[in-house]
Amino acid sequence: MSTPPRDRLLYFSPVDGGIEYSVKRKDFRESLVYNLLLEPNGILITDVFFFNCQFLIELAEGERHSLFTRALEESLVVPAFRSEGTYDFTTSLLRDIGESNVQGVEASQYSTSPSDFARWLDQCYSKSTERKRLVWPPDMGSAFGDFIVSVFTRSDLHADDERLQSIWQATRQLRESSLEDGRLLTRLAGGTGIRRGEIINSLGRRLGLLQDGEIFNKPGDLLSEVVSRRREFDASRAEQIQLLVDTVNLCYQRSQTVQFNLDPRYSVSQNIPGALLMNAGTVIPELQASAPMGVRVPADFTMTVRLPSVETLLRADSSNLVAIRKSDRAEEYFAKRLSWTRNPSERAEADLRESLERYAADLVRFAVGPQENRVVTFVQRTINETVNLSVGSVVGYGLSKAGVSPEVSLVSGIAAGATAVVGKLAGDRPRVPKSKFTVKFAANPEVILPLGD
Repeated sequence: MSTPPRDRLLYFSPVDGGIEYSVKRKDFRESLVYNLLLEPNGILITDVFFFNCQFLIELAEGERHSLFTRALEESLVVPAFRSEGTYDFTTSLLRDIGESNVQGVEASQYSTSPSDFARWLDQCYSKSTERKRLVWPPDMGSAFGDFIVSVFTRSDLHADDERLQSIWQATRQLRESSLEDGRLLTRLAGGTGIRRGEIINSLGRRLGLLQDGEIFNKPGDLLSEVVSRRREFDASRAEQIQLLVDTVNLCYQRSQTVQFNLDPRYSVSQNIPGALLMNAGTVIPELQASAPMGVRVPADFTMTVRLPSVETLLRADSSNLVAIRKSDRAEEYFAKRLSWTRNPSERAEADLRESLERYAADLVRFAVGPQENRVVTFVQRTINETVNLSVGSVVGYGLSKAGVSPEVSLVSGIAAGATAVVGKLAGDRPRVPKSKFTVKFAANPEVILPLGD
Protein backbone atom coordinates (compact mmCIF):
# COMPACT_ATOMS: atom_id res chain seq x y z
CA MET A 1 0.00 0.00 0.00
CA SER A 2 1.54 3.30 -1.10
CA THR A 3 1.97 6.17 1.34
CA PRO A 4 -0.22 9.19 0.48
CA PRO A 5 1.72 12.32 -0.50
CA ARG A 6 2.26 14.85 2.25
CA ASP A 7 0.84 18.36 1.98
CA ARG A 8 3.64 20.88 1.57
CA LEU A 9 4.01 23.82 3.91
CA LEU A 10 6.47 26.67 4.18
CA TYR A 11 7.87 27.57 7.61
CA PHE A 12 7.54 31.34 7.24
CA SER A 13 10.57 32.77 9.07
CA PRO A 14 9.95 36.54 8.58
CA VAL A 15 6.96 36.36 10.94
CA ASP A 16 9.22 35.43 13.87
CA GLY A 17 9.16 38.43 16.22
CA GLY A 18 12.57 37.35 17.42
CA ILE A 19 14.14 38.57 14.19
CA GLU A 20 12.30 41.90 13.88
CA TYR A 21 15.64 43.66 14.10
CA SER A 22 16.68 42.16 10.75
CA VAL A 23 13.42 42.51 8.76
CA LYS A 24 12.01 45.77 7.41
CA ARG A 25 8.28 46.41 7.19
CA LYS A 26 8.38 46.68 3.40
CA ASP A 27 10.35 43.46 3.05
CA PHE A 28 8.01 41.62 5.39
CA ARG A 29 4.95 42.65 3.41
CA GLU A 30 6.59 41.76 0.12
CA SER A 31 7.65 38.37 1.39
CA LEU A 32 4.21 37.57 2.81
CA VAL A 33 2.32 38.63 -0.31
CA TYR A 34 4.51 36.80 -2.81
CA ASN A 35 4.73 33.65 -0.72
CA LEU A 36 0.93 33.57 -0.44
CA LEU A 37 0.19 34.30 -4.08
CA LEU A 38 3.07 32.85 -6.09
CA GLU A 39 4.08 29.76 -4.12
CA PRO A 40 2.14 26.47 -4.20
CA ASN A 41 2.90 25.82 -0.53
CA GLY A 42 0.70 26.87 2.34
CA ILE A 43 2.37 29.00 5.02
CA LEU A 44 3.10 27.44 8.40
CA ILE A 45 3.30 29.79 11.40
CA THR A 46 4.15 28.60 14.89
CA ASP A 47 1.76 29.75 17.61
CA VAL A 48 3.66 32.56 19.33
CA PHE A 49 4.65 34.14 16.01
CA PHE A 50 1.02 35.18 15.50
CA PHE A 51 1.33 37.30 18.66
CA ASN A 52 4.91 38.61 18.67
CA CYS A 53 5.38 39.99 15.15
CA GLN A 54 4.61 43.71 14.95
CA PHE A 55 4.29 43.68 11.15
CA LEU A 56 1.78 40.83 11.15
CA ILE A 57 -0.24 42.38 13.99
CA GLU A 58 -0.33 45.72 12.18
CA LEU A 59 -1.49 44.10 8.96
CA ALA A 60 -4.18 41.90 10.50
CA GLU A 61 -5.52 44.58 12.88
CA GLY A 62 -5.45 47.39 10.34
CA GLU A 63 -7.56 45.62 7.75
CA ARG A 64 -10.24 43.32 9.11
CA HIS A 65 -10.31 41.32 5.90
CA SER A 66 -6.65 41.48 4.99
CA LEU A 67 -5.01 39.08 2.57
CA PHE A 68 -3.44 37.35 5.57
CA THR A 69 -6.67 36.75 7.51
CA ARG A 70 -8.44 35.70 4.32
CA ALA A 71 -5.63 33.20 3.72
CA LEU A 72 -6.16 31.89 7.25
CA GLU A 73 -9.83 31.38 6.45
CA GLU A 74 -8.89 29.43 3.31
CA SER A 75 -6.25 27.22 4.99
CA LEU A 76 -3.41 28.85 3.09
CA VAL A 77 -2.06 29.83 6.53
CA VAL A 78 -1.68 26.92 8.95
CA PRO A 79 -0.96 27.36 12.69
CA ALA A 80 1.36 25.10 14.67
CA PHE A 81 0.02 24.82 18.23
CA ARG A 82 2.22 23.48 21.02
CA SER A 83 -0.45 21.35 22.68
CA GLU A 84 -2.43 18.41 21.27
CA GLY A 85 -5.57 19.74 22.97
CA THR A 86 -5.32 23.23 21.44
CA TYR A 87 -7.65 23.97 18.52
CA ASP A 88 -7.97 27.77 18.67
CA PHE A 89 -5.85 30.88 19.15
CA THR A 90 -7.45 32.01 22.40
CA THR A 91 -6.51 28.77 24.12
CA SER A 92 -3.07 28.96 22.54
CA LEU A 93 -2.48 32.48 23.87
CA LEU A 94 -3.91 32.11 27.36
CA ARG A 95 -2.87 28.55 28.19
CA ASP A 96 0.01 27.39 25.99
CA ILE A 97 1.84 30.71 25.69
CA GLY A 98 0.70 32.52 28.83
CA GLU A 99 1.02 29.70 31.37
CA SER A 100 4.41 28.68 29.93
CA ASN A 101 5.70 32.25 30.31
CA VAL A 102 6.74 32.36 26.67
CA GLN A 103 8.53 35.65 26.00
CA GLY A 104 7.91 38.07 23.16
CA VAL A 105 4.23 39.07 23.36
CA GLU A 106 4.14 42.86 23.82
CA ALA A 107 0.82 44.58 24.47
CA SER A 108 2.28 47.86 23.19
CA GLN A 109 2.35 46.43 19.65
CA TYR A 110 -1.46 46.12 19.54
CA SER A 111 -4.09 48.72 18.83
CA THR A 112 -6.50 46.43 20.74
CA SER A 113 -4.99 43.73 22.96
CA PRO A 114 -3.46 40.25 22.50
CA SER A 115 -6.67 38.58 23.74
CA ASP A 116 -8.84 40.65 21.35
CA PHE A 117 -6.46 39.78 18.54
CA ALA A 118 -6.70 36.07 19.42
CA ARG A 119 -10.50 36.27 19.22
CA TRP A 120 -10.27 37.93 15.79
CA LEU A 121 -7.94 35.19 14.56
CA ASP A 122 -10.41 32.60 15.88
CA GLN A 123 -13.25 34.23 13.95
CA CYS A 124 -11.22 33.84 10.76
CA TYR A 125 -9.89 30.37 11.57
CA SER A 126 -13.39 29.08 12.36
CA LYS A 127 -14.42 29.82 8.76
CA SER A 128 -11.86 27.37 7.41
CA THR A 129 -13.52 24.17 6.23
CA GLU A 130 -10.31 22.19 6.78
CA ARG A 131 -9.03 23.79 10.02
CA LYS A 132 -5.53 22.56 9.26
CA ARG A 133 -3.06 22.64 12.14
CA LEU A 134 0.20 21.10 13.25
CA VAL A 135 1.00 20.12 16.81
CA TRP A 136 4.48 20.57 18.23
CA PRO A 137 6.21 17.23 18.59
CA PRO A 138 7.28 16.26 22.13
CA ASP A 139 10.27 18.01 23.68
CA MET A 140 10.97 20.74 21.14
CA GLY A 141 13.20 22.37 23.74
CA SER A 142 15.57 19.40 23.82
CA ALA A 143 15.69 19.28 20.02
CA PHE A 144 16.68 22.95 19.88
CA GLY A 145 19.09 22.46 22.76
CA ASP A 146 20.88 19.63 20.96
CA PHE A 147 21.05 21.65 17.75
CA ILE A 148 22.36 24.88 19.30
CA VAL A 149 24.94 22.91 21.29
CA SER A 150 26.21 21.23 18.10
CA VAL A 151 26.61 24.65 16.48
CA PHE A 152 27.90 26.70 19.42
CA THR A 153 30.56 24.14 20.34
CA ARG A 154 32.20 24.19 16.93
CA SER A 155 35.84 25.18 17.34
CA ASP A 156 36.39 26.16 13.71
CA LEU A 157 34.24 27.18 10.79
CA HIS A 158 34.58 25.47 7.44
CA ALA A 159 34.83 28.80 5.67
CA ASP A 160 37.54 30.74 3.87
CA ASP A 161 36.48 34.04 5.41
CA GLU A 162 39.29 34.88 7.85
CA ARG A 163 37.32 37.78 9.33
CA LEU A 164 34.41 35.48 10.16
CA GLN A 165 36.78 32.89 11.59
CA SER A 166 38.28 35.54 13.85
CA ILE A 167 34.87 36.74 15.04
CA TRP A 168 33.81 33.17 15.81
CA GLN A 169 36.94 32.43 17.80
CA ALA A 170 36.48 35.61 19.84
CA THR A 171 33.00 34.46 20.94
CA ARG A 172 34.07 31.08 22.36
CA GLN A 173 33.74 32.00 26.02
CA LEU A 174 30.35 33.66 25.51
CA ARG A 175 29.09 30.69 23.53
CA GLU A 176 30.11 28.15 26.16
CA SER A 177 28.77 30.11 29.12
CA SER A 178 25.44 30.90 27.43
CA LEU A 179 24.83 27.20 26.83
CA GLU A 180 25.46 26.37 30.48
CA ASP A 181 23.30 29.25 31.71
CA GLY A 182 20.57 28.58 29.15
CA ARG A 183 20.20 24.94 30.14
CA LEU A 184 20.02 25.80 33.86
CA LEU A 185 17.60 28.72 33.45
CA THR A 186 15.32 26.65 31.21
CA ARG A 187 15.18 23.88 33.79
CA LEU A 188 14.41 26.36 36.58
CA ALA A 189 11.55 27.75 34.47
CA GLY A 190 10.09 24.26 34.12
CA GLY A 191 11.19 23.70 30.52
CA THR A 192 13.33 21.06 28.88
CA GLY A 193 16.45 21.42 26.80
CA ILE A 194 17.30 25.07 26.18
CA ARG A 195 14.97 27.96 25.42
CA ARG A 196 16.06 30.58 22.90
CA GLY A 197 15.15 33.39 25.27
CA GLU A 198 17.31 31.99 28.05
CA ILE A 199 20.39 32.00 25.81
CA ILE A 200 19.71 35.62 24.88
CA ASN A 201 19.21 36.56 28.53
CA SER A 202 22.42 34.77 29.47
CA LEU A 203 24.31 36.79 26.87
CA GLY A 204 22.74 39.95 28.28
CA ARG A 205 23.88 39.15 31.81
CA ARG A 206 27.36 38.04 30.79
CA LEU A 207 27.76 41.29 28.85
CA GLY A 208 26.57 43.40 31.80
CA LEU A 209 23.39 44.50 30.02
CA LEU A 210 20.95 42.87 32.46
CA GLN A 211 20.74 42.90 36.22
CA ASP A 212 19.40 40.04 38.34
CA GLY A 213 15.72 39.48 37.62
CA GLU A 214 15.76 41.45 34.35
CA ILE A 215 15.10 39.83 30.99
CA PHE A 216 15.03 40.77 27.32
CA ASN A 217 11.60 40.26 25.81
CA LYS A 218 13.05 39.66 22.35
CA PRO A 219 16.54 39.00 20.91
CA GLY A 220 16.50 42.39 19.20
CA ASP A 221 16.35 44.09 22.59
CA LEU A 222 19.87 42.85 23.32
CA LEU A 223 21.18 44.30 20.07
CA SER A 224 19.41 47.61 20.69
CA GLU A 225 21.06 47.82 24.10
CA VAL A 226 24.48 47.17 22.58
CA VAL A 227 23.93 49.96 20.05
CA SER A 228 22.90 52.37 22.80
CA ARG A 229 26.15 51.68 24.69
CA ARG A 230 28.65 52.40 21.97
CA ARG A 231 31.23 53.55 24.48
CA GLU A 232 31.26 50.09 26.04
CA PHE A 233 31.02 48.03 22.85
CA ASP A 234 33.23 48.91 19.91
CA ALA A 235 32.35 47.88 16.35
CA SER A 236 34.25 44.60 16.63
CA ARG A 237 32.48 43.51 19.81
CA ALA A 238 29.10 44.55 18.44
CA GLU A 239 29.76 42.43 15.35
CA GLN A 240 30.52 39.42 17.52
CA ILE A 241 27.27 39.83 19.44
CA GLN A 242 25.30 40.27 16.21
CA LEU A 243 26.72 37.00 14.89
CA LEU A 244 25.74 35.13 18.05
CA VAL A 245 22.19 36.50 18.06
CA ASP A 246 21.72 35.73 14.35
CA THR A 247 23.04 32.21 14.89
CA VAL A 248 20.71 31.57 17.83
CA ASN A 249 17.72 32.74 15.78
CA LEU A 250 18.64 30.75 12.70
CA CYS A 251 19.24 27.61 14.79
CA TYR A 252 15.85 28.11 16.47
CA GLN A 253 14.01 28.38 13.17
CA ARG A 254 15.94 25.54 11.57
CA SER A 255 15.28 23.24 14.53
CA GLN A 256 11.57 23.96 14.44
CA THR A 257 11.43 23.28 10.70
CA VAL A 258 13.14 19.91 11.13
CA GLN A 259 10.80 18.94 13.96
CA PHE A 260 7.63 20.01 12.12
CA ASN A 261 8.79 18.03 9.10
CA LEU A 262 8.42 14.86 11.21
CA ASP A 263 4.62 15.15 10.95
CA PRO A 264 3.55 12.37 8.54
CA ARG A 265 0.87 14.59 7.01
CA TYR A 266 3.10 17.51 6.00
CA SER A 267 6.40 18.16 4.26
CA VAL A 268 7.80 21.37 5.71
CA SER A 269 10.29 23.65 3.95
CA GLN A 270 12.05 26.67 5.44
CA ASN A 271 12.55 30.16 4.09
CA ILE A 272 15.26 32.38 5.57
CA PRO A 273 15.61 36.15 5.28
CA GLY A 274 18.92 36.97 3.64
CA ALA A 275 19.99 39.14 6.57
CA LEU A 276 20.26 36.04 8.77
CA LEU A 277 22.17 34.09 6.14
CA MET A 278 24.80 36.80 5.75
CA ASN A 279 27.00 35.39 8.52
CA ALA A 280 24.99 32.92 10.58
CA GLY A 281 24.30 30.76 7.55
CA THR A 282 28.00 30.04 7.24
CA VAL A 283 28.20 28.99 10.89
CA ILE A 284 25.57 26.24 10.54
CA PRO A 285 27.15 23.28 8.66
CA GLU A 286 24.01 22.06 6.90
CA LEU A 287 23.42 25.48 5.34
CA GLN A 288 26.83 25.62 3.68
CA ALA A 289 27.09 25.40 -0.09
CA SER A 290 26.99 22.06 -1.89
CA ALA A 291 25.64 20.95 -5.23
CA PRO A 292 22.15 19.42 -5.28
CA MET A 293 22.17 15.65 -5.69
CA GLY A 294 21.67 14.53 -9.25
CA VAL A 295 22.13 18.01 -10.73
CA ARG A 296 25.57 19.05 -11.94
CA VAL A 297 24.55 22.45 -13.28
CA PRO A 298 20.98 23.47 -12.39
CA ALA A 299 18.99 24.94 -15.26
CA ASP A 300 17.73 28.49 -14.84
CA PHE A 301 16.03 31.28 -16.68
CA THR A 302 14.84 34.81 -15.98
CA MET A 303 11.72 36.62 -17.13
CA THR A 304 10.00 39.94 -16.53
CA VAL A 305 6.40 39.90 -15.32
CA ARG A 306 3.94 42.75 -14.90
CA LEU A 307 2.37 42.54 -11.43
CA PRO A 308 0.39 44.81 -9.14
CA SER A 309 2.60 46.46 -6.55
CA VAL A 310 2.61 44.92 -3.11
CA GLU A 311 0.61 47.81 -1.67
CA THR A 312 -1.91 47.44 -4.51
CA LEU A 313 -2.31 43.76 -3.68
CA LEU A 314 -2.75 44.52 0.02
CA ARG A 315 -5.48 47.07 -0.77
CA ALA A 316 -7.28 44.80 -3.23
CA ASP A 317 -10.34 42.73 -2.40
CA SER A 318 -8.74 39.83 -0.56
CA SER A 319 -11.53 37.40 -1.48
CA ASN A 320 -10.78 38.03 -5.15
CA LEU A 321 -7.06 37.50 -4.65
CA VAL A 322 -7.53 34.23 -2.78
CA ALA A 323 -10.02 33.07 -5.42
CA ILE A 324 -7.40 33.75 -8.09
CA ARG A 325 -4.72 32.01 -5.97
CA LYS A 326 -6.93 28.90 -5.80
CA SER A 327 -8.14 29.06 -9.41
CA ASP A 328 -7.34 26.81 -12.37
CA ARG A 329 -5.07 29.54 -13.74
CA ALA A 330 -2.87 29.40 -10.64
CA GLU A 331 -2.89 25.60 -10.62
CA GLU A 332 -1.74 25.62 -14.24
CA TYR A 333 1.20 27.83 -13.27
CA PHE A 334 2.14 25.56 -10.36
CA ALA A 335 1.89 22.48 -12.58
CA LYS A 336 4.00 24.02 -15.35
CA ARG A 337 6.59 25.05 -12.80
CA LEU A 338 6.84 21.49 -11.53
CA SER A 339 7.07 20.12 -15.07
CA TRP A 340 9.93 22.50 -15.90
CA THR A 341 11.74 21.55 -12.70
CA ARG A 342 11.59 17.87 -13.55
CA ASN A 343 12.52 18.37 -17.19
CA PRO A 344 13.81 21.90 -17.96
CA SER A 345 13.38 21.74 -21.74
CA GLU A 346 12.76 24.71 -24.03
CA ARG A 347 9.13 23.66 -24.40
CA ALA A 348 8.67 23.37 -20.63
CA GLU A 349 10.25 26.79 -20.12
CA ALA A 350 7.96 28.37 -22.71
CA ASP A 351 4.92 26.78 -21.06
CA LEU A 352 6.01 28.04 -17.63
CA ARG A 353 6.55 31.58 -18.93
CA GLU A 354 3.12 31.64 -20.56
CA SER A 355 1.35 30.20 -17.51
CA LEU A 356 2.91 32.75 -15.15
CA GLU A 357 2.04 35.62 -17.50
CA ARG A 358 -1.59 34.48 -17.63
CA TYR A 359 -1.75 34.13 -13.86
CA ALA A 360 -0.13 37.54 -13.36
CA ALA A 361 -2.61 39.07 -15.82
CA ASP A 362 -5.48 37.86 -13.63
CA LEU A 363 -3.89 39.48 -10.59
CA VAL A 364 -3.48 42.75 -12.52
CA ARG A 365 -7.05 42.58 -13.72
CA PHE A 366 -8.58 42.23 -10.26
CA ALA A 367 -6.20 44.42 -8.23
CA VAL A 368 -6.64 48.09 -9.13
CA GLY A 369 -3.69 50.38 -8.49
CA PRO A 370 -0.01 50.91 -9.40
CA GLN A 371 1.80 48.08 -11.11
CA GLU A 372 5.46 47.10 -11.37
CA ASN A 373 7.66 45.11 -13.68
CA ARG A 374 9.18 42.30 -11.66
CA VAL A 375 12.07 40.03 -12.55
CA VAL A 376 11.46 36.36 -11.82
CA THR A 377 14.35 33.90 -11.85
CA PHE A 378 13.73 30.15 -11.79
CA VAL A 379 16.47 27.73 -10.81
CA GLN A 380 16.03 24.00 -11.18
CA ARG A 381 16.26 21.86 -8.07
CA THR A 382 15.67 18.14 -7.77
CA ILE A 383 12.51 17.06 -5.97
CA ASN A 384 12.51 15.95 -2.31
CA GLU A 385 16.02 16.86 -1.32
CA THR A 386 17.69 19.25 1.04
CA VAL A 387 18.95 22.19 -0.96
CA ASN A 388 22.09 23.84 0.42
CA LEU A 389 22.60 27.35 -0.82
CA SER A 390 25.66 29.55 -0.88
CA VAL A 391 25.29 32.59 1.31
CA GLY A 392 24.46 35.81 -0.50
CA SER A 393 23.85 34.21 -3.89
CA VAL A 394 20.79 35.08 -5.92
CA VAL A 395 19.08 31.72 -6.20
CA GLY A 396 15.69 30.23 -6.71
CA TYR A 397 12.66 32.19 -7.59
CA GLY A 398 13.37 35.84 -6.95
CA LEU A 399 11.50 39.07 -7.45
CA SER A 400 13.32 42.37 -7.53
CA LYS A 401 12.96 45.93 -8.71
CA ALA A 402 15.32 48.83 -9.20
CA GLY A 403 17.82 49.24 -6.40
CA VAL A 404 16.05 46.79 -4.08
CA SER A 405 17.50 43.57 -2.73
CA PRO A 406 15.30 40.64 -3.82
CA GLU A 407 14.14 39.79 -0.30
CA VAL A 408 11.69 37.31 -1.79
CA SER A 409 13.63 34.51 -3.42
CA LEU A 410 12.08 31.07 -3.47
CA VAL A 411 13.41 27.76 -4.75
CA SER A 412 11.25 26.35 -7.50
CA GLY A 413 10.32 22.73 -7.79
CA ILE A 414 9.89 21.86 -4.12
CA ALA A 415 6.13 21.42 -4.22
CA ALA A 416 3.76 19.40 -6.31
CA GLY A 417 0.99 22.00 -6.23
CA ALA A 418 -2.35 22.02 -4.47
CA THR A 419 -5.66 20.58 -5.59
CA ALA A 420 -7.42 22.91 -8.00
CA VAL A 421 -10.25 24.94 -6.53
CA VAL A 422 -12.04 27.27 -8.93
CA GLY A 423 -12.91 30.54 -7.25
CA LYS A 424 -15.74 32.87 -8.24
CA LEU A 425 -14.33 36.26 -9.24
CA ALA A 426 -16.24 39.49 -8.78
CA GLY A 427 -16.15 42.53 -11.04
CA ASP A 428 -13.73 43.56 -13.77
CA ARG A 429 -11.31 46.33 -12.83
CA PRO A 430 -9.19 48.51 -15.13
CA ARG A 431 -5.42 48.38 -15.25
CA VAL A 432 -3.55 51.39 -13.90
CA PRO A 433 -0.19 51.56 -15.68
CA LYS A 434 3.00 52.62 -13.95
CA SER A 435 6.38 53.57 -15.36
CA LYS A 436 8.70 50.63 -15.96
CA PHE A 437 11.63 49.84 -13.69
CA THR A 438 15.17 49.07 -14.73
CA VAL A 439 15.64 45.76 -13.01
CA LYS A 440 18.88 44.53 -11.50
CA PHE A 441 19.81 41.86 -8.97
CA ALA A 442 21.36 42.42 -5.57
CA ALA A 443 22.67 40.05 -2.93
CA ASN A 444 21.10 38.67 0.25
CA PRO A 445 17.89 37.03 -0.98
CA GLU A 446 15.39 35.24 1.14
CA VAL A 447 15.66 31.53 0.36
CA ILE A 448 13.70 28.36 0.94
CA LEU A 449 15.42 25.19 2.13
CA PRO A 450 13.22 22.11 1.53
CA LEU A 451 13.88 19.15 3.81
CA GLY A 452 12.45 16.49 1.53
CA ASP A 453 10.28 13.46 2.30
